[in-house]
Amino acid sequence: MKNINLTFIILIAFVQVLSAQSSQHNMIEGTRTEAEYQKFGLLKNTDNFSFKQKHDTTILVYKSFSIAKKSECTSEEIFIYPCNSVMSEKTFLGDYFLGIINDRYAIFDEGTSNIRGLMIYDLIEEREVLDVTYYLDLKLENNSIYFDTKVEIKDENLKPKCPPEIEDITYKIYLEKQYFDFDNLSVVHTGEYKCACIE
Repeated sequence: MKNINLTFIILIAFVQVLSAQSSQHNMIEGTRTEAEYQKFGLLKNTDNFSFKQKHDTTILVYKSFSIAKKSECTSEEIFIYPCNSVMSEKTFLGDYFLGIINDRYAIFDEGTSNIRGLMIYDLIEEREVLDVTYYLDLKLENNSIYFDTKVEIKDENLKPKCPPEIEDITYKIYLEKQYFDFDNLSVVHTGEYKCACIE
């Protein structure tokens, strides 16, 4: 499912590395602006962070984790360091780091096409808690992440009326608005449907 243009290598390591990095350069503190979230490719309303930049590396410092992003010509290396020594070192592949929520869950966008993957990783338990496909946009509010995902609708009465410009298009799909609730780690189906055309 993964459409990899940029490869993110995620490394979970010990706090000693984080402490060494955090103390060496001037950190920009305070509440981040929407423009700063966009600058670093992060989802609005994810956890606040401090940051510093040196040459080709950006370090985003959260309450319990530090993320070092090193830019290369065709990829980025992402290193995530916890602020405790309980977690073991772990490496895995992802695409685009979108931020951390609740000082625990890392959010990744897996791809660049209109329909692509959304993966949420529990940094404490070191496991995926969500891996779904979604269409175009994500929205984070009320401790939930909202997305539209492709569905098959068999009941004609439930199918939404499509706009005239895509009614007869071959690559028409139906989408349902769903959201992942971070309180109980489950996907909620809203029953709200719409039409879309895909590339």
